[in-house]
Amino acid sequence: MNHHAITLLLAALCVVCPMIAWAQAEGGAEGFLVGGPALGGPVEGELDLITLRDQGVRVIVDLRHPEEGTQGESEAAARLGFVYVNLPVRGAASPAVVRNVGVLLDAYGPEQVYLHCKSGQRAAEVWGRHQLNRGVAPEAVIAGASTWGLSEKRVGYLRTHAGLPPAAPTAPSAPAAPSAPAAPQAP
Repeated sequence: MNHHAITLLLAALCVVCPMIAWAQAEGGAEGFLVGGPALGGPVEGELDLITLRDQGVRVIVDLRHPEEGTQGESEAAARLGFVYVNLPVRGAASPAVVRNVGVLLDAYGPEQVYLHCKSGQRAAEVWGRHQLNRGVAPEAVIAGASTWGLSEKRVGYLRTHAGLPPAAPTAPSAPAAPSAPAAPQAP
């Protein structure tokens, strides 16, 4: 597969993969992600890393734990000349993780950083916390995260980080009306 085909494939993935499209959208949610890093799920092999490198990415920040399969990616990233940093996140991202990601974003520039986890949820939360630390309005961060589809749990982490009250609980859906018993069938 040549580089043009790979680029077209990645462009198609950006349309169907909300994690990447969300991170690279211009002006999304009142500027929440303008100039942000690429966010997403795990790199699936050296071909993905080569494509990221061709797009200008120089730093891979992996938020997964070793038991989630970080070994192969770290080795491939080293072979290809990436700076590979593993900052495992369980539950809410710690202030130290957010601070370290901020240092990397400042040192390399967000366009050279690929921030990821297994599904993109932790990566989006860390990016949102970083934006809050940089003074982006909490409403813009929450709107961006909610529009993208960040889980309620992760949006809650962002709200807590921003000092906002928890979101109002959603009303439970009404139970379905009981159905009438089936009419007996004639023999």
